[in-house]
Amino acid sequence: MIASVLLAALRVVSPAHQDELHGGDRHLHREGTFKSRRTADMNLAEFVDLAPWVPRFRAPRWHKLNAEPWNISVPTCKLSSTDCEAIDALQLLFWKHTGGVTLELGGLDGRLMSETKLLGDVAGFKRIVIEANPHHRRARQKLQPAVVGVTAAVCSSPGLMHYIGGGALGELGGIVEFMPDTFLKMWYPSLLATKMAAARRPGRAGKKMDWGAVDFNLEVDIAGKKIAAIEVACTSLTAILDHVGISHIHMGILDTEGAELEILRTIDFRRIRFGVLVVEAWSPFGSRPREYSGEVTSFMLNETGGQYRQLFPDALRSRNLWFMHRDFTAYARTPREVGWGFHAWRQPE
Repeated sequence: MIASVLLAALRVVSPAHQDELHGGDRHLHREGTFKSRRTADMNLAEFVDLAPWVPRFRAPRWHKLNAEPWNISVPTCKLSSTDCEAIDALQLLFWKHTGGVTLELGGLDGRLMSETKLLGDVAGFKRIVIEANPHHRRARQKLQPAVVGVTAAVCSSPGLMHYIGGGALGELGGIVEFMPDTFLKMWYPSLLATKMAAARRPGRAGKKMDWGAVDFNLEVDIAGKKIAAIEVACTSLTAILDHVGISHIHMGILDTEGAELEILRTIDFRRIRFGVLVVEAWSPFGSRPREYSGEVTSFMLNETGGQYRQLFPDALRSRNLWFMHRDFTAYARTPREVGWGFHAWRQPE
């Protein structure tokens, strides 16, 4: 089922035929080559793996946290591939409380490099993990069966987008439609050249790039390796949470390599509420422009009806911006208990 819906065969056209179609531009197909006829009547049930806990948390209000001891101690943060969002949250926001709900976008298989896994292990939080790369679905189903898994991208309306993988751990991968030109130039110059060539075609000036018209079989990354592109279903985050039936999230984490702002714009904040929302806004790989953190902050403070305030407004917390709902109650360790066990604030250079 997943193969028939999410994975579309990438059409290969001979170089000679491409030259004939586009006057020498060998990377572009006819418009709409990859357009699916199923986007208008997308069935979210095909992409969502529900979990037994969901019915108990379907309520138009906060599911109250429980004040009770934990059976597992909070580990010490070791900055490497993680920014320790879960450790910070456990100590500063959810100390000795259980029973919350988390949402993680960019959660891979729910185990590898997942921040919400620690919240589940230590505090018994229920988890929703959204990951566009369909290769992680089977592992997530097997290794994390209690996780609500969503194998789709997030966009403004139902449709299809293109996921490309890159880097040893996928750190250079993501949805190509959301990748800024600076990121393409750094890691996928072939794709940037194709995008610029498409913009020069008659009638295309000022229009969005139609990545569905690109033959990714002819594209290579900065190392000369062929780019593997997968067509993935996408819809709004509000539609996904409506399908799951959850409208109140105690902690949300957005780490989608530059797609975070587009995702925020798909949320109906009148119906979907986050206690705490962590948004990655800086990356050493160039997937977010310099002004990105300011744009995210402006959106959260000015476009959500004044519901959120910024935590730690003077600097990024490693690579992240933190926002807290004004009606949310935090439970923190005392400063003496916390000590210097959590990593220091630092502004990326």
